[in-house]
Amino acid sequence: MNRERAMAGCAAGQASGVRVVESGPDVRGTKELAMAHDSQTQSRGELLVVALQDLWQARSVIRDQMKAVEDATVDTQTRAVLGEIRTAAADDQPILSALVSNPGDTPNLWAKGIFEDASRDVATTAQGAVRDIALIGAIRKLLAADIVSLETAIRLGIPKGRDFVEPIAELQAAAYERDQCLRARLQALTREDQ
Repeated sequence: MNRERAMAGCAAGQASGVRVVESGPDVRGTKELAMAHDSQTQSRGELLVVALQDLWQARSVIRDQMKAVEDATVDTQTRAVLGEIRTAAADDQPILSALVSNPGDTPNLWAKGIFEDASRDVATTAQGAVRDIALIGAIRKLLAADIVSLETAIRLGIPKGRDFVEPIAELQAAAYERDQCLRARLQALTREDQ
């Protein structure tokens, strides 16, 4: 029922168009935003650059902070997937650098926030399956945000052609595959017989 309602809402939004809100509250504050950006993004091309920079910066956060999550995980299979995500983040940066000449210096807020959440899980959850489950949830949120961000970059990159979009689509497929691996670990760790 909820899925049907969501799909109906999605279809209704496509049929009627999406209302764009020109301004609204910002959790960081308008003064901080104005200082962080010299100008507003005006075009899809500029937004593509911002999206690619954001993806590059996310990989910096993952590369720098995933090891602590790995070390806090007991399940060896989960730890292996987390290590794979960390290694892939470093491997992905040159691919993204080939698509955007300047990776920018604006920190990726969603990746940073998710790792803050994971750190809180480590601090407040006993080591073992319960902590592993919590950390799987945090990293799956990270992968979900990454998959959606990659999709945005793919859609914005279509005018640049297949050679431009293909590497981004490959990154998205790999992120989806890793999410499915963590989903399988979640299912294994939450079986009732454990």
